[in-house]
Amino acid sequence: MKINREADIVIVGAGIVGLFNALMYAKQGLQVVIIDNVVNQKRSYKVGESLLSYSNVFLRTLGELDSFANTSYTKLGVWFTNGMEWKKSFEDNTEWALSYQDSWFKEIMPNTLQYRACFHEKQLVRPEAEDFMQERVRSYSNVTFLDTALVDDVLIGDGEEPHEVKWICRETKESGSVAARWVIDCGGRRRLIATKMGHATDFGDDFQTTAVWAQFGNVLEEQFDDIWAYTYENGTRSMRQKHTCHLWGDGYWIWVIRLSNNRLSVGVTFDQNKQPAGAKPKDQFWDVMNRYPILTSLLKKEDMLEFRMYKDVQYTTDTFVSEKRYGMAGDAATIIDAYYSQGISMSLLTSFHIGNIVYEDVRQGRLNREYIDRVNRNLTQDWLIIRNFVLTKYTKAIEDHRFFILSHLLDNVILSSGIQLRWYFVRWMLNTNGDPAKESKLDAKLRTILQKKLFHSQASWSFASPEKIRSLQGYLQRKMGERARWRVENGVMTPHLKLLWPPLPKLSKLPFVGKKKLVNLTGKQISGKAAKLFIPKPETIVHRPFTAAVFVMLFQFFWAYGYDAFSTGKNKLLAAIGVGKSEKEQHRSHI
Repeated sequence: MKINREADIVIVGAGIVGLFNALMYAKQGLQVVIIDNVVNQKRSYKVGESLLSYSNVFLRTLGELDSFANTSYTKLGVWFTNGMEWKKSFEDNTEWALSYQDSWFKEIMPNTLQYRACFHEKQLVRPEAEDFMQERVRSYSNVTFLDTALVDDVLIGDGEEPHEVKWICRETKESGSVAARWVIDCGGRRRLIATKMGHATDFGDDFQTTAVWAQFGNVLEEQFDDIWAYTYENGTRSMRQKHTCHLWGDGYWIWVIRLSNNRLSVGVTFDQNKQPAGAKPKDQFWDVMNRYPILTSLLKKEDMLEFRMYKDVQYTTDTFVSEKRYGMAGDAATIIDAYYSQGISMSLLTSFHIGNIVYEDVRQGRLNREYIDRVNRNLTQDWLIIRNFVLTKYTKAIEDHRFFILSHLLDNVILSSGIQLRWYFVRWMLNTNGDPAKESKLDAKLRTILQKKLFHSQASWSFASPEKIRSLQGYLQRKMGERARWRVENGVMTPHLKLLWPPLPKLSKLPFVGKKKLVNLTGKQISGKAAKLFIPKPETIVHRPFTAAVFVMLFQFFWAYGYDAFSTGKNKLLAAIGVGKSEKEQHRSHI
């Protein structure tokens, strides 16, 4: 029997991004149809468990995941370590971390949705989170959930004609179609609309990565012994496994994510030009794991719950939202790398912007072409910025300890630039419950600001075009990488470095490290009382420390970048005039 329906919007795919979109449009009062065969689908643990600042603000509010997140594994930040192959200790390795104290959440931040959404990050078990969101979607009377169907085709209407979304249920052989003004593809790597409409593309170079990952059960908390502990100068301890841990090697990196119910997500992303040994993906996974005694002590093959692989991780689209009234979010549009867990964050940010465009068109009868152009332009640059995060790190530059710290310092400047805007979003969401019709004048102003600035390329940098911001960021990363590779290739060794935020780093130590093998650049740990100065009051709209912190970090980066350029230039000069020295003596310079 053929069933025909009409809707304001059809959402293709009911993963975490599709479910988020269904809830967002339901709150706007639109008639929504979401299509995916979740009933007969094999459950998958999936990758993308880390609930970051960007994704946190969206999923706890519009995504209604707050109560579920409260029961998930608490995440205290991100932790990056370089050079851990064959080693049984973190202590003598270079490390960068953004780490908070668990006590801060209990002692200095009110336990309200406003603060939880902005600061209380978690690690999610994806299938359970999606089960929770499915039930929330079903609770809305203006949402039709075709949960045993798959989209077979999308026919884009001409002009003002509605689109036709054809679906089929393979188990019952039932089929039908939905007529809708808008279609949003959240259906993942199938890339239905991007391929059909000619938007699917790649980055036009030879850099491509593969990801292999697994989830394990029976990994107990007590297995993370003192090896995983970091002790600050004041005696405070921080456990690395309570962060999203990243371990870097030549041409690859590993993530280690602790989950609730004694589960652990572990994955490897590697440059296809530097593949691990092994005829099969699972062999490649274990080839890398076996280089890390700290991991092999945790992982047992019989406890593997699921194993998955994406061969060609990276691709993009030239359009995220079209004047023809369709959009793409998540893996249906662009994916770069799991590093920094930006996939879901960018998917939700994309969805928010498309949601504003859809609302104006359906509710107010205005197709905002200027906003459509801005979204496509800015998101393109945002994804290129994220790609710049990782491009140089997959090269030999990663072996240089100073590069490891400075590269992450620049990344942190970019990723932290939108903290004020995330505060705006949560304020807007709490006041309106996601429905622009409920806005006050202040709420409307906040949303206008978000529409223009809620992008990596524009958050704190709207004085320059998104292209210029991306170009400058890429240039800085490339130059740091070139200098680092020269040092590695010429035996100019930099000491191991440790830098843990949020205390102000002691970057002034860099010129005075001498021949030390390890230098700790971490500043004095901030007390709870001092930290309160940086925490906005609930009624605060503009919180100046947010903005100031970004530019303080930017100043620190440029100081360190300048020193890096000067120091390497000096060593190049010494190498050039050191004609009479033996090759060994020329290459033993230690700065």
